[in-house]
Amino acid sequence: MNWREIEIICDRNLEEIIYSILYQFPITSIEVEDYQDVLNFKKTQPYWVVIDENVKAIREEIIIRTYLEDNADNYYNIQKIDQLLENVKKNHPEEIQYHLDKSIEDKDWSEEWKKGYKPFKIGGSLVIKPTWENYNNQEGDIVLEIDPGMAFGTGTHETTSLTLIELENLNLKGKKVLDVGCGSGILSIAALLYGAKSAHAVDIDPLAVKASKENAIINKVEENFTAEVMDILSEKRTSEQYDIVVSNTLYFVLVSLIPKLGDYLKKNGMFVCSGVLKKQEEDMKLCLANYGYETVRVREDGEWISIVAVNKNV
Repeated sequence: MNWREIEIICDRNLEEIIYSILYQFPITSIEVEDYQDVLNFKKTQPYWVVIDENVKAIREEIIIRTYLEDNADNYYNIQKIDQLLENVKKNHPEEIQYHLDKSIEDKDWSEEWKKGYKPFKIGGSLVIKPTWENYNNQEGDIVLEIDPGMAFGTGTHETTSLTLIELENLNLKGKKVLDVGCGSGILSIAALLYGAKSAHAVDIDPLAVKASKENAIINKVEENFTAEVMDILSEKRTSEQYDIVVSNTLYFVLVSLIPKLGDYLKKNGMFVCSGVLKKQEEDMKLCLANYGYETVRVREDGEWISIVAVNKNV
């Protein structure tokens, strides 16, 4: 089934008029894009939500979209909508424009993205394999099967691959690992496949924790894997300390995490992080140094870097 998109760009004062027109026809929903909503949200924005400050689509107008089935029955409905909107435009020529000619193919978008997600190798031995794909294991391969669901962490982003390479280069045998902001669980599961004794994953998103637990079962590491919903920046539920803390998140989250690392990371333990841009490297290293962490390695991929630091606190 195809759909006909109806897109209207107008001043806010025309919003109710547009609704009254559209609801005369067999539509199921209306989508409204209003930058004022972004400005309002920023007033109470949680720290983990990032709004791109360089958004170029900042506009005073709102965008209203809806869809009709693209079939013969709706051919005359489209013509009627065109006439009604044209009447509005005659009275408000500078305040409205619209498009009725875009046809959209109906797809299951939650499944469509999977077509381009194939097995691939990271580092010397790790193979990331989507659960729905086949792969013929080669000698020396460590295969990590992943179904990210709605969680971040497919392994394809530079920050994830940088962190996975750093974990591969560490001696994880017998080590306890804490994964902060675990997403799909890809990092903590990889750590277990590399030989870690145990891995504990935390995230503020229940869907991420759910996906992590499911992926641990898929990879048969669930006996040494635990995960929980937790905001590590505002709560502390354990006195347990770890040999490795890994976090692939965002720069401003990392700089908030560093002062709290000592609660979780053993002396001479390793902190592995990514989600840092090249231009943020010196600030990140300074932040680490200020809290007693010595940067031992920086790796880069495109505009992103990963950092490995040692806890030198007494």
